Amino acid sequence: MTTDTVKDLRAIIEALIIAEGREARSHDFYVKAAQKAQNPAARKMLLALAEEEERHRGDMGKRIIEFKAELERELRKRETEKA
Repeated sequence: MTTDTVKDLRAIIEALIIAEGREARSHDFYVKAAQKAQNPAARKMLLALAEEEERHRGDMGKRIIEFKAELERELRKRETEKA
């Protein structure tokens, strides 16, 4: 294992955390816009977009967990190789 692998995994995790936050903010934006929308079709579309952003956020959360687990495996492997 190289240090680059650990560095890359940390960068991926950081990017996913940022993306997860953006998905959450997008969700909130669409929900608020839907609450203000007077046109029922617009409200429906905005709520559908909010739901999609929430799914994206969930996907990001799952990926964060996966990459954190991979990072932990790599770090344990590094410690084993040192011994």
